[in-house]
Amino acid sequence: MPFALGLIAATLGLLQAGCTSSSAYRLDEGDSLPSGIGSLSVEVSADLPLDRASRLREVSGVGRLREAVLDQLDEADLWKPGLGTSLKVVIVGMRVRSGASSTTLGGMSGDDYLAIEVDVLAGSEQIAQLQASASSARSGLFAYSVGKRLDNLCRATSKELVQVLVEQ
Repeated sequence: MPFALGLIAATLGLLQAGCTSSSAYRLDEGDSLPSGIGSLSVEVSADLPLDRASRLREVSGVGRLREAVLDQLDEADLWKPGLGTSLKVVIVGMRVRSGASSTTLGGMSGDDYLAIEVDVLAGSEQIAQLQASASSARSGLFAYSVGKRLDNLCRATSKELVQVLVEQ
C-alpha cells in the first residue's frame, strides 16, 4: 500500500512538473511603448547563483529564451530589425530540475521557474522596465525532458512579455 500511495503522489507531481504560469508587471498609466522592436539582447544576471548560471549554460538557456522572445515578437508583428528600439533581457532567476528529479519526485521536488527583467531602450535611453516570469507551480502541461520544460518556461515568459508590449 505505501508503494501505491507513493506512485500516486509521484504521478500527481509529474502532472504538475511541466506546467507554466506567468506574470508581468505593467507600465504606469499613461506610459506607452514603441510599435516595434529592432534589436534584442539576452544575458544572465551577475547576481544569479553560480550553479544556476552554470545550469543555464548547460541547457542553452540564453539561446532558448532569445528564440522564444523573437518568435513571440515576430508573431505579434513587433520584430522590426534595424528599428532604434531594443529589448535588453536579463535572466534574474531560474531553476530547472534534472530529469531524474522531476521524474522520480515530480512536484515534490519543487517547481521549475524562469524570471526576467527587461529594459526597453530607445537608443541608449531606458523608456520602460518590465518583469515577467513563468513557473511550473500550476497545472497544465507535462514534459519529461529538461529542454522541453525550459522551452515551456521560455515560451510562457516571452508570451507574457510580448502581451505587455502589445497592450501598451
